[in-house]
Amino acid sequence: MSRSTPLLSCHRAAGARLVDFHGWLLPLHYGSQLEEHRRVRAAAGLFDVSHMTVLDLEGAGEGSRAEPFLRRLLALDVGPLAPGQARYGCMLNEAGGVVDDLIAYRLGPDRFRLVLNAATRDRDLAWMAAQGLGAVAWREREDLAMLALQGPRARGLLHGLLGEAARARAEGLAPFHALELEEAGGPVGGPLFLARTGYTGEEGYELLVPGERAAGIGCVGVIPETPGRCRGRPCSPVSRSM
Repeated sequence: MSRSTPLLSCHRAAGARLVDFHGWLLPLHYGSQLEEHRRVRAAAGLFDVSHMTVLDLEGAGEGSRAEPFLRRLLALDVGPLAPGQARYGCMLNEAGGVVDDLIAYRLGPDRFRLVLNAATRDRDLAWMAAQGLGAVAWREREDLAMLALQGPRARGLLHGLLGEAARARAEGLAPFHALELEEAGGPVGGPLFLARTGYTGEEGYELLVPGERAAGIGCVGVIPETPGRCRGRPCSPVSRSM
């Protein structure tokens, strides 16, 4: 039986055609993948990517550190990353073949977050376990939902979701950087992990929020449509790859 994200009711209300994607019930389209693609290129689209695998890692105590483990595991050097900085890269096998591609974030001195693909979750975790994952403290963040707001108007729409203090911090967020906010204010409310990342090639953001709050952000109409300002319409994961 397919798993569903916290935004399933939103997808159904928006008229999505839902299909199984590697064990997840996700939108194939909301009427037209081509129209969704054009919307992201010209304005903005909102994607539910809560099926992605999110792992938090840190040292498990004296003699256990996450950074050396990740430097062995990944074909990217997490050492130079400052807290709040991210880098795209790959996890390789012993022959140099790609196990998966991912984004790694440094959250603190020895705290990291990895966002991996859903389709390769089991293979990724098995490979990581074989490389010594059990020697560090790690947690799969199934309690979080993940939304991607992408397109040239994404910044303005994001500001409509945040309170004043959070907007001020988000305004200066550089590409491949992230913020951890205890209180985002606005329609988001509560805690928010906000990253200036995405897979569309457009300006955009990825938002990780507690699953129970996701529907209040992701359902159609949460971003108000005002004169001269577009609404961030829902888009299927397929259209972000076109």
